[in-house]
Amino acid sequence: YGDKVLQPASPQAPGCEDLDVCGAPKFVCVAENTSANKLNQTLVEIKASLEAALVDLDTTSPDGYAFAPLAPLVKCAP
Repeated sequence: YGDKVLQPASPQAPGCEDLDVCGAPKFVCVAENTSANKLNQTLVEIKASLEAALVDLDTTSPDGYAFAPLAPLVKCAP
């Protein structure tokens, strides 16, 4: 994770993803070269998987709590 200008110093494989943090361009390197324990997933894939799991939980749990949508990684000041 870092400022966009530092991305050339980041690992080239499997690569990093662009990330907007409160209007500031950043990048994040989440995926690893190994698929063991799903470590090769990108941030987009992880977020989609968590969102789907929360929706499934909300539809199958009779407790009345709603966990979806997934909370953002950062909270920007108004």
